[in-house]
Amino acid sequence: MAELKKTGLRITFDDGETLVRYLQPILAAKYIATVTPSSIDPTKFTGEYRIDWCEMDANFSKIVKFQNTPTSDISHILDEPSSQFIKGGTDSQKQALLKKMYKIVQYYGKDYPLTWINLPKGKVASVNIKTPLISGKDEKTDFLTIVKNPNFEIVYDKTTDASSNPPIKLEKLKSKGSDIEIKALNTFAQTEYIIIQDYNGDEVGKIEMCPNAIENLAIKIIPVVFKSTPATETTDAQALYKNATNGTKLIDSLNKKAFSQAGIHCTIEPIKPSPECIVIDLTKDNWAQFYKSKNGVFQDWKYQETTIKPAVSIDEDDETRYNSRDLSPRFLLDKLEDMYFAKYGKTHKGALIFVTDKNYIDPLYLGFSQVNPIRSQGTVIFNRGLSDVSVFAHEIAHMLGLEHTFFKDTKETTDTNTKLDKLTRSQSVADGKKEINANIAHAENYIKEDQEAIKELKAQSTLSEDDKSKIKEREESIASTQKSIDKQKDRLRKIDIKQVYGLKITQAKTKNYMDYINDRTYFAKHQVELAKKECKDFYN
Repeated sequence: MAELKKTGLRITFDDGETLVRYLQPILAAKYIATVTPSSIDPTKFTGEYRIDWCEMDANFSKIVKFQNTPTSDISHILDEPSSQFIKGGTDSQKQALLKKMYKIVQYYGKDYPLTWINLPKGKVASVNIKTPLISGKDEKTDFLTIVKNPNFEIVYDKTTDASSNPPIKLEKLKSKGSDIEIKALNTFAQTEYIIIQDYNGDEVGKIEMCPNAIENLAIKIIPVVFKSTPATETTDAQALYKNATNGTKLIDSLNKKAFSQAGIHCTIEPIKPSPECIVIDLTKDNWAQFYKSKNGVFQDWKYQETTIKPAVSIDEDDETRYNSRDLSPRFLLDKLEDMYFAKYGKTHKGALIFVTDKNYIDPLYLGFSQVNPIRSQGTVIFNRGLSDVSVFAHEIAHMLGLEHTFFKDTKETTDTNTKLDKLTRSQSVADGKKEINANIAHAENYIKEDQEAIKELKAQSTLSEDDKSKIKEREESIASTQKSIDKQKDRLRKIDIKQVYGLKITQAKTKNYMDYINDRTYFAKHQVELAKKECKDFYN
């Protein structure tokens, strides 16, 4: 570090006497511009964008909160070498995992996790900027400037940056900080940054603006009714549909409070005069295994305990289900999906939300979805969940690959660890993924070799029957190998889903949509990225 030199002041008096005094050097002020949500009236925030942020301690040495959740509320961390979740974890382990969730930049030797915003075109986000002093002495004349980015319009002090950015004086930021509004002017495919500079033009902060293209999710509401007359079945189905959608309340909540945060736009197909529905006849199709008439509640079929068994089938991920080695029950949701596809086909690519005026045998279950198979399209909402729009968002998010933010009990922890161990083949997550990627690369080389062989055979002026047979064999080999590649890629996705960035939080300690709490309000950065990718890849 360069030594600061003292400034000398020499004074010569009339009698010739000279006095020398040295002025102590003033250290230049060094700040970090922190960005958090503005303290606005919660009723005014509709959820049309998403912000994810961290709060640091006074020394900028560690993260103390993420999305307002104290790091002390982290209940489990993923032990990377064993690919197993363990209870507790050290503070350094928690800090390391949190830093993987955010983009980390360094200012004056201090790590700072960037605030992340998903802001659709035309929407406005309100954030607050503060300037903690890292070193030196602040001056009233110090200021910040927000560098102009053509994708955004910045407004503060009732002044827009349409032409230029006036400086923000730091004196104003001392206590409450300064609120600014950011409006997205365009749709952009790459990550953009809003840069914050100090009075010297040095970068002291920035905001990570994620790609903001919108993905579409088409939703069908499928009423589940019981066998009666055709007229009664139609009336019951229509009533269930209206109860579930509640006018525009459901779609407005999904698009303005929940999935708008993830850059996903939902549409609900209007009900038809003869609505698509599932009609249950308890005397057929083993429905008696899924419904307890005495109690009037649904249940899953624990066929290991019954003499009759469901037929072995292949699920959406091309995995065999309901064989002797499968310990899972025959889920009600799987039964509903199978009934729907048998009746209406598989032309619908979006979400199927089955709604019923009956409850589940466990009254705490308001709905049910599956993250595995990852291509599952279905969600079932039981009677007690029909009036809570956050239940719909929670269950659809499961369908889009999001796990709970917490472990319900030790059994769920054990089940997750068993699945991770199987997916990684008892290796670390990093080594497990490395092996899978190597398998994919190897298989892709096989496909290239087959393609080249086919090209050479087809280049001949005439093809013998033997040549045609070889081409067919190669084409079948390509199809089979591609199927293997898809399964390997599914394994990678399932690892990402299960590890949830390596941490779990104590139940009901967040306001995350994937928590069990009444006041659900947000999705986190990694959840948005995962759900949006699942929506794009599987449901469009």
